[in-house]
Amino acid sequence: PTMAVPTQQVVGPGFVGLAPSTHVAAAALSGFVGEVATSAAALVDLGSRLQAAGDWRAAIDKYTEAVSLDPGLYAAQLNLGALHLSAGDLARGLEHTERAYQLEPRSGEAMANLGGIHRARGDLETAARWYRAAVRAAPNNE
Repeated sequence: PTMAVPTQQVVGPGFVGLAPSTHVAAAALSGFVGEVATSAAALVDLGSRLQAAGDWRAAIDKYTEAVSLDPGLYAAQLNLGALHLSAGDLARGLEHTERAYQLEPRSGEAMANLGGIHRARGDLETAARWYRAAVRAAPNNE
């Protein structure tokens, strides 16, 4: 799907490089022992913990499972976009980031991530428009 690009944007936050770490992930998930992630919200929370622990493959699985239950989950769509971009899958990164933007059209973070995807694709003009829009949407965000 093609989206209308804002007319102006500015540089936003970069993408975090992710590296899997089983031990860190296990420590981060210790609070989930005995719990079953059955709801989409619980899956997003679990995905966030896995992502923070650096286990991006497991995080992608949990976010994907969450959006299969509820495609309207902004955080899952946004994080899937960033993770796919970090993994080098620009098409899937764009797909999920566009969905996040459609869900939260005022999100400076989604706009900045769209700028990053377009920059990675070599479309610097579109990237600059998204970055400028991100700064206008969230001027105090680094």
